[in-house]
Amino acid sequence: MPFDQHPATTTLMFVSLILMCGIPLASWLTLEKAENPTAAKHWFGGLALNACASFLLILSTGVMPALMQAVAHAMTGGGTLMIGDALRRSNHLTPVSKPLLFGFPAVLGASTLVSVGLVGVDFETLRATYLLLLSALFVWLVFETIRLHQRYGYRSVLLIGSMLAVVSLATASRSFAYFAFGLSPLLPSFSLTATAGWVTNLSGVVLCSFGYWSFVLERFHETDLDARQKIAEAKARAEQAEADREALSRLIEERDEMILLNSRMTGLSGASVFGAGVIHEVNQYLEALTARLGAADLLALDQNPTLRVQLSEALELTETVSASIRPLRDLLVAGKPKVEPVEVAGEVAGLQGVIDSECVRNGIVLEVTVDPTARHVTCACDRVLLRRIIINLATNAIQELARKDRGARAEQGRIRIDIDVSPANGQEALRIVFSDNGSGFPPDMLHQPLTLLKTNRHDGIGLGLVLSDMVLRSWDGALSLENENGARVSMFIPLAGAPAAAHRD
Repeated sequence: MPFDQHPATTTLMFVSLILMCGIPLASWLTLEKAENPTAAKHWFGGLALNACASFLLILSTGVMPALMQAVAHAMTGGGTLMIGDALRRSNHLTPVSKPLLFGFPAVLGASTLVSVGLVGVDFETLRATYLLLLSALFVWLVFETIRLHQRYGYRSVLLIGSMLAVVSLATASRSFAYFAFGLSPLLPSFSLTATAGWVTNLSGVVLCSFGYWSFVLERFHETDLDARQKIAEAKARAEQAEADREALSRLIEERDEMILLNSRMTGLSGASVFGAGVIHEVNQYLEALTARLGAADLLALDQNPTLRVQLSEALELTETVSASIRPLRDLLVAGKPKVEPVEVAGEVAGLQGVIDSECVRNGIVLEVTVDPTARHVTCACDRVLLRRIIINLATNAIQELARKDRGARAEQGRIRIDIDVSPANGQEALRIVFSDNGSGFPPDMLHQPLTLLKTNRHDGIGLGLVLSDMVLRSWDGALSLENENGARVSMFIPLAGAPAAAHRD
């Protein structure tokens, strides 16, 4: 018995057994984040079983030796299969089946009882024979380690394989030394081969524990890096998707703006050439007409005062036409006409006489209402184009009420012009509302953007409202159409000094 040995020797053996059992268990407990908890449990559990089996084999020379030998052999076989199962699980291979994992140790234990109890085989022969089987199992573990290294390439796996090969060689050497030279394979004998085997097993358990511990940590670190990389890639893909979505959204907005612009300017590419030609020709005729009128004015002198008055009015009219063409040309070419502070209510009052005379000629009642808050406010706009818009909107209303297809309607035509200060697009703006009691706008003009060739008059092309809308937008204003007991057109012009409105689609 080991207790009959020197106390130092006994102490050394027990310390070794504690290390062989404790180091695997301590290594297992430190692997809180093991990639495969079952594999880690089987690995360190198998090492611990082998260590406990060694302890039982030391005591097997005492009480109930056959039973203790059987239990030790069963524990060693089961522990070795558990180590192999851990290697296969770590390599994502088919695990050792449960029947083999539990049946093989049972067969080893039973065969040991039969060999010692019934056949009478001595312990040394039985142990040497068993060591040959154990050495073969370790060779199987070495091949499983090689397969694991081929998959991952970790140096820690090489350490495990190397130590398993050394343990397998030491185990086979103990059996060979017994059959060839009669050296006892039992540990308590303290023969050269038994002592070398003991030291090899102790070193193998320690190094294999740390090797597998390092392997699991490396694998976990690699898995964690892969997870972090996947998260980073997913985040990058999400950011790229968001950027693509924003880019696509901008493209869609730009497309919608182009569609809207195209709908507004249908035929405007041809109209631009036509308009440039018209402006050029009108300017030529205006220059010629102005020259002729100037010459006629000089010829008339004081001979005919009435003629002189008419010629002066004609000259003033040609100058007005020329002045109206210039800002319109600036708008079409530059996209932004020149603006100045204009008292809009005063301009409407200045045109009221012209509009009223035309209304009287067509039997229409004109009403102009100016809110006190809007009487002297100024807006940043172009005076000439403002007059043109006012005349155009008033003319549209007069022509609608004077159409022949109105028939003999009892209600007299009425036009109202209301001027006040009203918020629009988040800023204070001057609002001018033209309303009449006619038949109103067609539904398609109310539910679609203002475009050329959209009008409710058979002889119109819809250019007046489009140009009015373009001019107002160039001033950061707006134009809206609605039906309310007739047609209702509202134009908004921001007050002078008000901050520019946000972009409107």
